[in-house]
Amino acid sequence: MEFVLQQKVFSLHESFTVKDIDGNALYEVKGKLLSWGHKLTVKDLDGQEVMHVNEKVLSFPTKYTLETADVQEVALHAHITLLRAHYTLETPNGDWDIHGDFVDHNYEMRCGDTTIATVHQKILSWGDCYEISVPNDSDAMLALGVVLAIDCINANKISAKMNGVHAAQSN
Repeated sequence: MEFVLQQKVFSLHESFTVKDIDGNALYEVKGKLLSWGHKLTVKDLDGQEVMHVNEKVLSFPTKYTLETADVQEVALHAHITLLRAHYTLETPNGDWDIHGDFVDHNYEMRCGDTTIATVHQKILSWGDCYEISVPNDSDAMLALGVVLAIDCINANKISAKMNGVHAAQSN
């Protein structure tokens, strides 16, 4: 399965549209406007909730939980490394290792020797836009949840850097 995740640019909260490769809408993703930590809900075209992505605010390093109709709750953990970010998604069917360039949104998810998904940032698009390729359709929702969580982690890092710049400028 291949799909595209397009962030809505003019929105007060996190808002994405998930489309198939032909541009047909599949899901809508909405974040809560006022919440402590990121909380995203993914709904199908009928308005049914199909996944929740929640940041565990008081965890170090960063942790998100993903919950779908098929999977009760799985955890995405960030690992502290000196060189590059690395994440692990703990699933009932084995852990997914997530490696790559997260800032430029070019990374892959693997379980052992099996590629679960690849993610590439779409160039020349209005707002953040990611192309996600998932060979096994049954992994698509969790792969989407990982991409959403990593996007939230990147947004937190950018916000922290901007707040540091503003604090330094005001001194």
